[in-house]
Amino acid sequence: MRFRYRLLLVLCPWVVAPALAWIDPWAAAAGLAAAGLASAAFAVGEYREFCPAAELRLRAHATEDARYPISSRGLWGLDPDSPAARIELVEGVPRVLYPGIGPRWNPAYVAWWGILCHDRAAETGEARFRDAFARQLAWLGANARECFGTGRVWSYEFDWPNGPSTLRAPWISAMAQGLAISALVRGARLFGDPSFLALARAAAEPFRHDLDAGGVRTTLNGSVFYEEYPIRPETLVLDGSLFALVGLGELAQVTGDASIEELFRSGAAGVAANLPLWDFAGRWTRYGRFGTLAGADYHLLAALLAQVVGRRSGERVLEARGKAWEAGARSPWLRAAAVLANRWVRLGPAQ
Repeated sequence: MRFRYRLLLVLCPWVVAPALAWIDPWAAAAGLAAAGLASAAFAVGEYREFCPAAELRLRAHATEDARYPISSRGLWGLDPDSPAARIELVEGVPRVLYPGIGPRWNPAYVAWWGILCHDRAAETGEARFRDAFARQLAWLGANARECFGTGRVWSYEFDWPNGPSTLRAPWISAMAQGLAISALVRGARLFGDPSFLALARAAAEPFRHDLDAGGVRTTLNGSVFYEEYPIRPETLVLDGSLFALVGLGELAQVTGDASIEELFRSGAAGVAANLPLWDFAGRWTRYGRFGTLAGADYHLLAALLAQVVGRRSGERVLEARGKAWEAGARSPWLRAAAVLANRWVRLGPAQ
């Protein structure tokens, strides 16, 4: 239910109850009690929107088993042990049921599922997670399509409204490319298959090309920025760009390729140079250029990813801001302040 309608339902008892006092004091008392309960339920509901549903934690950047630098349970409803109802497994690969659209493949979700299975295999030693990881890698290999000659991309085969515009199928995403790279780098290490690393290299190609040329790269205040949703006007979604940078950084580290390292460092510098676009009061984040503040999961995710990218790139201001944002996500009082700000502060588009 829309916020304004929920608010109207909460305010009605407070208006009606005093009027009843002239007729029946007991009815007025009951009305005030109902108003109090409705207000409490409203406040709890609003606050829960800013409480993380997923379990997200920062890991050490480099671990012996090459797990992803962020641990996750429940992000986007993806969990190998208990996936959300909207996630259906088709031959072991997650497909998403989108309201009004139907079941569709989301390449970022497939790659993330693979990363989760890789990490769970490293933690438990169970073969079922290793096999599940291999199935996601096989899907990525089978569904990569050619772009820019030797490049490879994973496309979304459905239209998607974002901000004031709509992405028309097929479209690609810096976030999906970055997560696929992260999965493939781990696949090459775990299974010793050089074709995974070759595919990861090819997946970096769209980061060299501008949005108008079919890539995921744009210019933001004179700096490089990689778009989760490659459309104009740019949406500047923070967590999607950071996911892309993690993948590029991991690929550069494994391959030693200076050109990929430059893609990573220029993108990290672009985010660091434009932090005020996403920062709210030093403790919370905007989701992107349009709309209001990020919800709890996306805010905490951006905070942790910013620390990973800031540490790897040497952009200390990015790492420090990520720590401040994480403190906001962990504090009940700051989450409550974010609830109030999200509903009552008119942010307007980020510039």
